[in-house]
Amino acid sequence: MPNPLYAGVWYGDWAEASQKPSAADVTRGLVVSPYALQAMAASAAGAAVTWEHSAMGALSRSAAGDERRAVSRDKTVVGRVKAAWVCGATGHAHAVFELFKDQRPAVCALVESRYVDGLSATHIVGSEEMIELSLTRSPARPKCRIAGRVMSIADYIAQHPP
Repeated sequence: MPNPLYAGVWYGDWAEASQKPSAADVTRGLVVSPYALQAMAASAAGAAVTWEHSAMGALSRSAAGDERRAVSRDKTVVGRVKAAWVCGATGHAHAVFELFKDQRPAVCALVESRYVDGLSATHIVGSEEMIELSLTRSPARPKCRIAGRVMSIADYIAQHPP
């Protein structure tokens, strides 16, 4: 049986955020330019899906330029990004990802129950490559939420076209 697909927003906008981004948020890479956002989305397919940034140890031990591969090989990986893009109407970055249900049934159950409903994307500041997409209870960026299970990538793209 194929792995279930889920979708959501991994980069929202700050317009309605209760707290506006600070200079430190820009330095940390929480705020990116529209160009960088498009490039991150274009690079996202195949990136690891992790749990609460669980592969950060692998990231910190990796050599420059090898970060994504190091995270991808980490034992804490729970899924893979299948597709990502920026919605033309909202400017929000969306992704469709699979979770490894046979290997990580508890993770699927937590997402299905909405106990875990946030998304957080990791990239190296100054680079436009997505390193990981992490399932989280408290995303650092506004409006970064898992929408739920989807039947196909095409169905979700039709709802939020590039």
